[in-house]
Amino acid sequence: MSSAYLSHQHEFLFDSFVFSQSSLQDYRDCPRRFQLRYLKQLAWPALQTQEMAKMEQQLDHGNRFHQLAQQYWMGIEIQQLGESIHDEDLHRWWENFIFNARNALGLEDLVYPTDLFPEISLSTPIEKYRLVAKYDLLARRGDGKWLIIDWKTARKRLSNQWYAERLQTSVYPYLLAQAGAEINDGEAIPPNKIAMAYWYCDHPQNTAWFPYSQMKFEADQEFLKMMINRIASTDRGDFHKTEEKKRCAFCVYRSLCERGVVAGDWDDFDTLGEDEPQIDFEVDFDQIQEIEF
Repeated sequence: MSSAYLSHQHEFLFDSFVFSQSSLQDYRDCPRRFQLRYLKQLAWPALQTQEMAKMEQQLDHGNRFHQLAQQYWMGIEIQQLGESIHDEDLHRWWENFIFNARNALGLEDLVYPTDLFPEISLSTPIEKYRLVAKYDLLARRGDGKWLIIDWKTARKRLSNQWYAERLQTSVYPYLLAQAGAEINDGEAIPPNKIAMAYWYCDHPQNTAWFPYSQMKFEADQEFLKMMINRIASTDRGDFHKTEEKKRCAFCVYRSLCERGVVAGDWDDFDTLGEDEPQIDFEVDFDQIQEIEF
């Protein structure tokens, strides 16, 4: 991703900087982390969690599930896909997916590629920059309604309130309303025809649903523009560290920021956060790196 670190009054972004829900969430959680990760592009070799083997395994399983889901929606035989699974957790997720996902999400009669759009990216201009998202699955129903589906492979099913406050729940439907004509036969998608669903592999009957609306679209647009303008005009010395020091235990920059050297406990990823909706202690296996244009 393009960025610039200038030596004078401000730290500006190049016009080609691409924002995503991940980078915006990083800024909201900790402006200093945003600066280090996206502006300075600083690699810092700290462990995110003490038990890296568990984290790497879970990340691998999460990525593998996303691949299986994509191949399934594109029409590859279920038996062929199932025979490639040799892990107990992944097999359980796959069974839950096969027997529950279509019905739970109302996708029974939809087919690829006319109704289903797995692993698709959309982008739109916003102020001088671009906003991008890569969707796990977009589904166009026969009644003209669109569903944004995000697969979740975390162990704990967090509350709807927690998700309502995540920027992903704003960015994804906003972007579909702004750029969806590209995949909707040239027709813009009205915000009130959009809904978002988080589907949990380990909680297949407990989907988190978020309908969208014109009012929410306008509020999101105003908020996103304000947030991006704030980031772009921030003095380089004003990217402050978060006051929520619990976040720092799982941040690779914690020692650089003098917020400790010991990584957080892996088990805390799924046990904190629920009481503090602004803190993302869930491991986000579904984050997609920003796309460079």
